[in-house]
Amino acid sequence: MQTLFQMLMTLTTELQQARTEIANLKEQLNVKQQHQPPSVSPITLEDDFPTLPVSEYQSASWHQSQKVLSLAQIVSKNQEKREATAARSYSLGKLRTTFKKLGVNNGRLLDLHYPDRNIVAVLVHNDYAPELTELLSKKALVHIRGPAKFAVARFFAHKSWITKTQLEVLATDPYFAHSKNPDTENNASVGSAKSSMEEDDPLTTSSQ
Repeated sequence: MQTLFQMLMTLTTELQQARTEIANLKEQLNVKQQHQPPSVSPITLEDDFPTLPVSEYQSASWHQSQKVLSLAQIVSKNQEKREATAARSYSLGKLRTTFKKLGVNNGRLLDLHYPDRNIVAVLVHNDYAPELTELLSKKALVHIRGPAKFAVARFFAHKSWITKTQLEVLATDPYFAHSKNPDTENNASVGSAKSSMEEDDPLTTSSQ
């Protein structure tokens, strides 16, 4: 009987301790909840980045993908044409061959390059420059067709690139004597050309 009484007292004590522990835990939980900061609701993406307004340039070519693509294709075609044109231009080797046919000594040509479209730059020594200029002036006039040759020659003489004597020699070029009507048209053209030359300002006889 004494043993049962002691067991009952032990269970009662443990139960009291358990209730006390539960009460302490509840109190701690309440204190923790009171000091916990309020929860913050996350901001949605729609709030961060609102819908953009409608563009005022809907009709602009750069705003339409199809037009942009077509413009890119046009630019690409133009680039291909430019590359093809560049490929058809004279190479420096062909240019030196042409100079050789004209009687130019390639050993005197220090450098050749294309600074711009349809322009060839030739670098030579100062002592060779007058000889090269005179040679190219003569060759240029020789290879020009008859109807335009005398006009070009007069321009060269006006710029003092050729002498007045050279101009008079070109005026008697055989081409003017072998035209469609050698008795009238060509003789008249030569005569008018000579008269117009005499009416102009006197040309200097010096050449570069």
